[in-house]
Amino acid sequence: MSNYVPFLKLKSSETMALDALSSDVTTNVTPFFDLARNTKLDENGFVNYVLKRERACQKYLSKFDYFYLDNFDISSSLTVNNKNCYWHTLDAFREHSIVPVVAIDRDPDHVDSVKHFRNKYGDNFSNTVCVRFTVEDFEDFDLVENEIDNKLDGCLNLFQSVDLVFDCRLCSSLHLSKISNQIAAFYQKFQSKYSVRNSIVTGSSIPASSSELLKPNSHVIIERKELILQNILRDEYKSKIEFSIGDYATVSPEYSDVVIPPEQMQSRITPRICYSFDQNFVMYRGGAIKTHKRGRKQYNDLAETLVRNSFFRKGSSWGDNFLFEASRNGNFSVTQTTIVKPQLNAHISYMASSYA
Repeated sequence: MSNYVPFLKLKSSETMALDALSSDVTTNVTPFFDLARNTKLDENGFVNYVLKRERACQKYLSKFDYFYLDNFDISSSLTVNNKNCYWHTLDAFREHSIVPVVAIDRDPDHVDSVKHFRNKYGDNFSNTVCVRFTVEDFEDFDLVENEIDNKLDGCLNLFQSVDLVFDCRLCSSLHLSKISNQIAAFYQKFQSKYSVRNSIVTGSSIPASSSELLKPNSHVIIERKELILQNILRDEYKSKIEFSIGDYATVSPEYSDVVIPPEQMQSRITPRICYSFDQNFVMYRGGAIKTHKRGRKQYNDLAETLVRNSFFRKGSSWGDNFLFEASRNGNFSVTQTTIVKPQLNAHISYMASSYA
């Protein structure tokens, strides 16, 4: 079982970043995918999205023993053939080694989808189910025990084991000592009732928009509260809970695809590079591509600034090599799309090597 679980959006850059991991890193990583939020998706658009992503997973994720798959960001009102969209997702990914995800705040049809596929295919589907709790859920086990019993018990008991996720989402404003105590106490009571195989603590310090952190043409160092929380758990509650470290990598948990008219794209997009080191992120942001004299070359400039730092890990991953090459070669083309893969790959490699 791996010790690091990156929570990623199910998109092409994310799966390709995982494919580019070295083999020694891969053994310490289990991906957790959320279907990407897109408010413009209708039924046909969702079916096409799932089809493309399933094919990408066939191509890029074969090296992983299994991965988690959830639709946290998708509205329960979205249906396919009058069934909950998670039913369609599980059916499309049925041949993959996935762990389905349930929660007490999901539509009953979501849980029924998981029960259906477990009943129909047994261990050929999955012998483990994941339960995802957010901060409001795990404040006090006694307050939600009846909800768990009423909404999930019939599902959880179909599986041989349960994986727990304590999803803190944005950690910047959380009282970390209080949250760590709640997680440890909740875990103790939950595992006394169910066969817990693994628990995962995850969160992020990156808001939905980088403009909340820094202005154009500037940089900022962000303390990673999610790592501080996990350190507290390991230092103070190691006798009460064992867990894998999770995070949202270099993308905010609140990220969603924003539909920008093509004619406005270049005037609204500003280059950004995010890089992890120690218990921090450093984030560099440029100016609007359309009006800045360097245009897309700003990515090269930001990379050049990044690699000058003593904490830059030259040669330690495919992603680090990409950033180094971009910093040295002005003709090395980098775009808003192509920068995602190396950032994620560098981050996941670092986390799996240093914290797993």
